Amino acid sequence: MTEKRVIEIDGPPHSIQAADLDQDGATDVIVIDGANRVFLLKNDGQGNLIDPRVEDGTVLSVPGGRFWSLTVGEFEGDGAVDLAMVDGSHSTFNIDS
Repeated sequence: MTEKRVIEIDGPPHSIQAADLDQDGATDVIVIDGANRVFLLKNDGQGNLIDPRVEDGTVLSVPGGRFWSLTVGEFEGDGAVDLAMVDGSHSTFNIDS
């Protein structure tokens, strides 16, 4: 078993999913936190999740309301993994490529 790694985010996590977002053959992780931020943790291909804030200080902020849940899939027919996120404050959901 490898060593446990803890990645801190800015609020309590609301949802987490795993998918190969950049289509490099390694499974990445997506987390939504309580501050309406989406964290994309890229797998470096060696089984390590890279927090992009460590590399360049950026965090994705998704416009809209309060995202509570997400799922991944191929929704647009372009072969790329898409994110679908539930917006609890507007009774809507977003699909982002």
